[in-house]
Parts: sequence; structure tokens; C-alpha cells
Amino acid sequence: NKMSLFQVRQWWQVRCGNDEEFDQDHLLVGNVDNDPNGQDKILAASLRGIIRIYAPTKSEYNVQHLILEIDLKQPVLQIALGRFVSNDKSHYLAILHSRQLCVYQIVSVGGFGEQAQYYELQKKYHHDLDRNAFNFIHGPFGQQNGNNHQDVSCDSICVQSLDGKFWVFQQEHFAFTRDWNKFLVPGCIAYAAYNDSIVTMTADMKLYSYSYAVLSTSEQQKLKHLSLTNNSTLNETDSKSTEQPIFSKNKSL
Repeated sequence: NKMSLFQVRQWWQVRCGNDEEFDQDHLLVGNVDNDPNGQDKILAASLRGIIRIYAPTKSEYNVQHLILEIDLKQPVLQIALGRFVSNDKSHYLAILHSRQLCVYQIVSVGGFGEQAQYYELQKKYHHDLDRNAFNFIHGPFGQQNGNNHQDVSCDSICVQSLDGKFWVFQQEHFAFTRDWNKFLVPGCIAYAAYNDSIVTMTADMKLYSYSYAVLSTSEQQKLKHLSLTNNSTLNETDSKSTEQPIFSKNKSL
């Protein structure tokens, strides 16, 4: 047997409910309640719509480790932690449902950690969706300048639907919506901060990287042309003409 300096040992475990279904996007670890001591906690969600937050303090599970359990009464597709409120660097919880994106604040009442009397989930805002959602990404869209990473103050969210539409929300405000090119089924989507782009894959196994600046600018240009329809010298711009990939690689994975 080869010797290793690193070993992985199980320290703590818990079973979340009974007969619930979970996905890879239903678990996160972070300072969900903005504890000034920076103590991370474990947050788990399920397709049944139940949110649980754990704060383990020792290796064996204790009922006191469960600091919050709440039933949202609708399936949870994905969760994420980020700066989702304007002019606020605190962490907030984004929850994606089939037809709604909600942002919550996890509030600790009476202190933090073991000193807290109880925790509660307070909704800050929500966005209704006109199509069934599939997944979402988040990041400082439009706030990066090449490799010069600025001290970003907030995160935006991009939600992908089951039928190839995506919405971009800048915190409490709707920014724009677009349709993917050559869409067949929803799949992976990611945000590349180093060049401020949204990366996705099509059904024909091609990777597309869309510059966020191009996506947002072309939508603004379209709205500008629509507002000037009374001017006979201007025609509506087809936004799809600017929705070309800045990178594509035809390679089977």
C-alpha cells in the first residue's frame, strides 16, 4: 500500500428526512446567516421543498445541530449563496422553483451560533417566470474587466428554462431575456469570471461562450430601436444577429 500524508475521515453525518429526493444542487456550505465570526453552516434542500440548516459542533449528530427546518410547499430545483441584494455585501439565499426565483435572508434571532434563540427565513424579493425553469448560475455579471478583478459589490442571476430561454436578473430588477441558439435540451451552464462570459453547450456537442457585454448591449440596442419605430429611417434590429458565440469547439466529449 502506498503511504499518503492526507487522509479523509468521516466526522459527522445526518439523514435528511424520509422518502425525499435530492440533487447535486441541493447542498451548500457557507456563512449563510452572516455570522460575524465567519462560522460556516450546512444548508440542504430537497425536491419536496424542505430547507434544513445544520450547525454541527461535534462528531456525533445532536438534534440541536438542526437550527432551521422549513417547508416551502413547492419543489426546490437549486439553491445558491451570494450577494443578491443591491448595495449590500451580506450573503443571501437564492432558491429556484419551477416558475419562481426567490431570494431569502437567513436571520439569526438573539445572537449567533449556540447563542441564537432561533433562526428564520425572510423573503427579500422574488421574480416570477413565464416558463418552467431548469437551473441557474450567478456571478458579478458585467462587473469584471478582463483579468482585473474588481471588488464587486453584488451578484446577478441567470436562469435557464427547459425550452431554451434564459432570464438575467440584476438583484431586485429584471435585466433582459434571450433564447439560446440551436437549443434542443437544457444542459450545463457556467459563468466564466475571467472574461465575463456565460458558457453553455448545445445538443451537437459544441461549447459556446457568450460575452455578457454583447448579450446585454444587444438587448438594450433592440429596445432602443423599438422605441423609435415612428422614425422611418430606423428599422428594428434583429437581436439574434449579435448572439453569435465568441468561442466554439466541435468536439465529442
